[in-house]
Amino acid sequence: DGGFVSESRPLRQIEMLTELTGRQKPLPAWADQGLILALQGGTEVVRAKTKRVVDAGVPVTALWLQDWVGKRHTLLGDRLWWNWALDHKTYDRWDELRRTLHPIRLLTYINPMLSDVSEAPEMAPASISDGASLRWRRNLLEEALQNGYLVETERHGEARLDGDKRNATPYLVEVAGYYAAMIDLSNPAARSWARGVIRS
Repeated sequence: DGGFVSESRPLRQIEMLTELTGRQKPLPAWADQGLILALQGGTEVVRAKTKRVVDAGVPVTALWLQDWVGKRHTLLGDRLWWNWALDHKTYDRWDELRRTLHPIRLLTYINPMLSDVSEAPEMAPASISDGASLRWRRNLLEEALQNGYLVETERHGEARLDGDKRNATPYLVEVAGYYAAMIDLSNPAARSWARGVIRS
């Protein structure tokens, strides 16, 4: 029903919260069988740093590659392109990297924010295994915009979540030197689309 609860014991607070939100499944067994190493820098940098760690005798179970979507350079430092599609310029041999590192797993992440990759100065074709292609094969912001999957704002600036498209434009948030839009997760079609993005 919502509302507030009062509880002084932290463990009980978590139990009460997760009764409402759902409980996280236990981590898979492999998560405790070695180091989960956070790396960035592209195919060759990741391969070389992983080799150094493994050659030193450290068991590595997974690599968390935050920059799998590529980076943009801003006045506030490097930031990720929130496009949630593999950046073929940064990771030009992704499938080969995955095969050669096996059984080490490659981990990535997404969030519900989308940025416009058409702003990337280097949108020229990149060389990938199946021939010339754009740096990203999809512009998810454009897809979401065309399908009405973004949180929108009326002209006077109030965010809308009710699906009324009259006088609506995407609600943009400034994020460390660039703008991003948010997927409207209250929209069942947008949720379904986002699930498909994750699976692909």
